[in-house]
Amino acid sequence: MSPERMTRVRLIGLTAAITFCITLALLYGLFKLTTRSPEPPILDPPKAITITLHPCNQVGIPGSGPIDVPAAEFEQVMKLVTPDQYVEGGLNEFITPLIAEVVIRHEGQRETHLLIREAGNNPAMISADGRHYYYSVPFGDIGDGAMKLARLVTKLAEKK
Repeated sequence: MSPERMTRVRLIGLTAAITFCITLALLYGLFKLTTRSPEPPILDPPKAITITLHPCNQVGIPGSGPIDVPAAEFEQVMKLVTPDQYVEGGLNEFITPLIAEVVIRHEGQRETHLLIREAGNNPAMISADGRHYYYSVPFGDIGDGAMKLARLVTKLAEKK
């Protein structure tokens, strides 16, 4: 093979390799753009909060009817149920059981419905749509956020 032809073959091979790498980079960028984690919902200040506990034998929650949270407890409850960090990989019904439903009423009678799941020694897992889950805002030594919420609701139910 002549040197000119050899140079041309090498140039074609180099061009093909560069084109392949650029195509992979563009596909990766497109993939990252289309699979971004959704932003957590922003919760407006509450006017009223109602929490219903679901019975859960795995963590020993007996369940309760709807409990209205007194205004003095709004700050604590909002810390436990404000979505923050997206939960990658979804959830497992057995490992992260549904333990509570929270209804937050805002000015103008608008309501936000949240599903709260147990997540072990982590902040609670929260969803406003049942599809996308977020860990609650971490603060201090939050530990088991869902169980803290359940204990708070149980204590409020006992006061009734």
